[in-house]
Amino acid sequence: MSIFAIPKEMRKYILNIVFIVAISVNSFAHEYFMSVTRGNYNPETQMMECEMKVTAHDLEKAIRVKYAKAFDLDDQAKRYQHDQLLSMYISSKIEVMVNDKYVNLEYIGYELEVNDDLWIYFQFKAPNRTFKYQNKVLTELFAMQQNVTHFKTAECEKSFVFTKNQSTEKFTCNE
Repeated sequence: MSIFAIPKEMRKYILNIVFIVAISVNSFAHEYFMSVTRGNYNPETQMMECEMKVTAHDLEKAIRVKYAKAFDLDDQAKRYQHDQLLSMYISSKIEVMVNDKYVNLEYIGYELEVNDDLWIYFQFKAPNRTFKYQNKVLTELFAMQQNVTHFKTAECEKSFVFTKNQSTEKFTCNE
């Protein structure tokens, strides 16, 4: 049966249905790319202690692309190599400045959850609770990547959303 054998009004109806279904399916296929970081200030050590949650397979892809190395977090026999590559990647994508000087980001480790969430732990020295923070995690691969970051001290809490085009903010909490 040819499409032309169908009455014109019926063809318009069918084409409208196909169009609506195509739009609906396309809207469900939209992907979101996001990491969430929480930093809590430890006054005893003067460290901002951070934990970042990111999608594991996205970070695996970023590391494979950046370092041209096989990288699969499910392979527990390579835990040492994973720590090295994660530390290098995080240090290259997150920068912290205190008093206009870069401070070292201390990578602590990671945990991989069954649901593909990857937790990365790191800290940095922030003696006066004022610092400039840059987060470019995964923005080299995903144009829509958002890195939501919450910093908390005993005196205040502030949140930022970092993107490819807005990757640096200043955190001040001296009240």
